[in-house]
Amino acid sequence: VENKLKLGDRATLLRVTPSQAEACFANRKTMLGSCKLIVDSQVCSDTDIKALAIQLIEHYEDIFAIALPSVIYEADIPAIRDFLSLVAPVMTIEVNSWDTWQLAKESNATMIAGEGLAVLNALAAKHLASLACQAATVSCEIDADQLEALCDNAETPLILTIFSYPALMRTRAVLPDG
Repeated sequence: VENKLKLGDRATLLRVTPSQAEACFANRKTMLGSCKLIVDSQVCSDTDIKALAIQLIEHYEDIFAIALPSVIYEADIPAIRDFLSLVAPVMTIEVNSWDTWQLAKESNATMIAGEGLAVLNALAAKHLASLACQAATVSCEIDADQLEALCDNAETPLILTIFSYPALMRTRAVLPDG
């Protein structure tokens, strides 16, 4: 990954769910063009790990990274470890929390820092690079002055989201229905 795009250039990455990724693979030429995917794996204890891994590995040439969830539960850790044992040898893993960073590190994965570990300054990006992250995602809360300073001073590759539906809240608490 290297910083080579300018504002206004065509996007090179698309963030999708596994089902959206399947549609992209089926219609590759019309849906992807030269874009690569960041696939939100949505791995949890209920996930069919083997089937998901096979689906993603079959299309590794179209995938930039596989994103791990930003909130995980203790019951999900074995499933995530199993998933990483299958995909980490061949694919880049996007880590979105210190928990997922630790699991990816244990699996010797090539890592990038995702939205859950987003940065606002070059020092934060440099720190993530020192922790083996090949790229850092710029925070969606960054303002124009901060973005300019970050781009001027960053020694590490950056990923800038230009459009998304960000989560407004993440919690481990069980919320009441309604």
